[in-house]
Amino acid sequence: MDASQLEKAGLSPSESKVYFVLLHIGVASISEITQRSGVHRRNVYDALDRLISKSLVSYFLKNKKKYYQAENPGKLIELVKEKEKRLLLLLPQLQAIHEESVRPTVRIVEGKEGAKEVFNDILRTLKKGEHYCVFGVTGNAFVLLGDWYKNYLRRRREKGIRTRAIFNYGVKYSEASKLPLASVRFLPKKFKSFVATFIYANKVAQVIWGDEPPPSIGIIIENEQFARTYGNYFEWMWKISTK
Repeated sequence: MDASQLEKAGLSPSESKVYFVLLHIGVASISEITQRSGVHRRNVYDALDRLISKSLVSYFLKNKKKYYQAENPGKLIELVKEKEKRLLLLLPQLQAIHEESVRPTVRIVEGKEGAKEVFNDILRTLKKGEHYCVFGVTGNAFVLLGDWYKNYLRRRREKGIRTRAIFNYGVKYSEASKLPLASVRFLPKKFKSFVATFIYANKVAQVIWGDEPPPSIGIIIENEQFARTYGNYFEWMWKISTK
């Protein structure tokens, strides 16, 4: 083993060399430490001060001269644990900064394939028993995607993925509002959405429906903050919607 291994415990190169020398020779003066460690005398003083503050080195006076000795290496474990505690306290703030700086990834697919990609991404992303929220449901998926959409509903049911869905009021008595594994509500008549918005995991997806031309468009945005914000919108709309 060489002194550099101690750097893995968080010691600087000079601290590692000084502490390693003291472990080997037990008690030593500044001159002996400087000679054996190869560290410049001024840096030895600085390293010793830091090691003393970390309780890894102690000293005593003999004939008015300071002698240094290494403390139990087990204190290195305590040092690492203390750093870990400090990091855990900082972690929530660091994560918040990271989330604010992460740019959302956006995918846009035109045509009916764009709408299909949104539905397929929901099935790829969510695990059995998880759910997604959607508002602005118009029933256009039944009309424009036909059998493909019915097959999607079957696959969703088989995977056990539930949904909370808010439909436009005009769809209330249609087949489109009878979804499997779903809690369904309807917007008040005075509100109407032409864009279906899906919130799942850390994603928000939107389908702008249109027959050819203009084409439908599927948009998938992956961003935690974005998903939380739209999740709040959904909860507000859920409260003002009726069964």
